[in-house]
Amino acid sequence: MRLRLLRRRLTVSAPRMAVRSALPWPFRWAVLALVFGFSAALALWAFEFGKVIAGVDGAPSAQTTSLRVALEKAQKERDEASAIANTSQTLLTAGSAAQEQLMAQNKLLEQEILSLRDDLGFFEKLIPMSGVAGTASW
Repeated sequence: MRLRLLRRRLTVSAPRMAVRSALPWPFRWAVLALVFGFSAALALWAFEFGKVIAGVDGAPSAQTTSLRVALEKAQKERDEASAIANTSQTLLTAGSAAQEQLMAQNKLLEQEILSLRDDLGFFEKLIPMSGVAGTASW
């Protein structure tokens, strides 16, 4: 008989069992809220402590102010150098444009000189050289 009872309790035909916790749900929610609150307080403390360690929090130190002054001075010098560089770049661009214009004008004048030399040669061929005694040569 004992064997039958034991077998009935350990097989599929065993009676259903329900497991219930000892704490009611409001107490569970209160404990959970306390755990989250403690975790948030710990995280906030760690954040503030990290700010103090890094030196971000509080009044700026003498080193920080001297570094800020040096930074502002370096930025001002950079801006001045940038303005000078931009001005010189503009002057170089204007100079190169003027040089290109002069080169184009020079080529045009050279072509005109060649054309005038050709015309001069043509007109010199038209003038008889043997009959004129006092002609000036160019």
